This record gives sequence, C-alpha cells and structure tokens, in this order.
Amino acid sequence: MKSKICIVFVIIFFSVGALYAQDIRKPTAAGGFYPGKPEQLKGMIQSYLADAEYRKFTGKLHAIIVPHAGYVYSGKVAAEAYRQLEGKKYDAIVIVTPSHYESFLEIAIYPGDGLETPLGVVDIDKELAQKIEKSAEIISFSKRGYGQEHSLEVQLPFLQTVLPNTPVVPLVMGYQNFSFSYTLGTALGSIKRCQRFTNCKFRPFAFSSLR
Repeated sequence: MKSKICIVFVIIFFSVGALYAQDIRKPTAAGGFYPGKPEQLKGMIQSYLADAEYRKFTGKLHAIIVPHAGYVYSGKVAAEAYRQLEGKKYDAIVIVTPSHYESFLEIAIYPGDGLETPLGVVDIDKELAQKIEKSAEIISFSKRGYGQEHSLEVQLPFLQTVLPNTPVVPLVMGYQNFSFSYTLGTALGSIKRCQRFTNCKFRPFAFSSLR
C-alpha cells in the first residue's frame, strides 16, 4: 500500500511541474556585453542614470532610440534615453531590435513567457503580443534570431531598473529594408490607435538602433 501511495505522489508531482513549466529565454550576453553579477550590474546602471540628464518636454513620450553595444561603450548613451522613462508608468514596452547572427524574412516575437537577465525575469505581455502578431503577415511567433542576440538583451536591465515589473513585447527583425520597416511601423501604429479607445495606458516603443 505504501509503494502505491508513493507512486501516486510522484506522478502528481511531475504532472504539476510540467503544467506550470515556463519558457524563459536565458541570458547569453551577461558577463560580456554587460556585467553578469546582479550587484555589479545594478551599480553600473544606476551610475549611468545618475549622470544622465532628465529633460522636460510637453506631450507623451512615444518612443526612444537606444544603442546596443557593450555597456562600457554605449551604456552612458543608452542611459540618456532611459532616464526619460523614470517616474512614468506604462502597461508594457515594445522593443524592436535587429538580428545580428541570423537572417530570415520575418519579424519574430519570442513565443515564450519571459526574458531573463541577472536582475530577474521580464514578463512578456502575451495579450499585446498576440495583437501585434495578427496585425501583419510578416510578424510571427518564433525563436529565430533570439539565440545569441544581444541587441534585445542589453535593453532589459535598463528597463528593469527604470520601469520595474513592466512587461515587454520583444520584436527581432530578421531582415531590414524599407518594406519591412514600413509594415512594422504601420502595424505598431494600428495597435497604438486602438489603445486610445480601450481606456488603456499607452505602450511606448524602445528601438534598439538598427545598425
């Protein structure tokens, strides 16, 4: 009787574990493009933000364009942009980045649950991701372009610092030309216009420089 009870418990344990398993992209640029140790990473970002100027402007902040090199090369420039997001609240952030290591004829949304950095996991806004995916044929859920890609990953620790607990929608462009860029811009514009009629807060865009 005891052995039967043990077997039942083992089956239940593994079944529950499989049910709640999440697909989280692990960091590949930590320790190279930016510090791999949480405290060191926090200190570097906070130092960059402290030196950045906060600029007062009228109207909503619709988008920022940021570099994606290693922090020692472009972290201070990125901080100038991310500094402008401090103190603001958003439902989600859409991040658009290029693909350095793989070329493919689509724009890929990571199909998992989150993106991990040394500072923790950034959740993916699945509802918004589905709306964006349905807005254009060239946008699809795919892991293509996410293998060793750093241009997306280096944005996340900054977002975790200035907008903690804010979900994202990651978009990696497998091919960059006018047609793809125009289609993506139109798609994101349609999503933005829809939000005006649903009483939702605006989702800003973070563009990781495309070169």
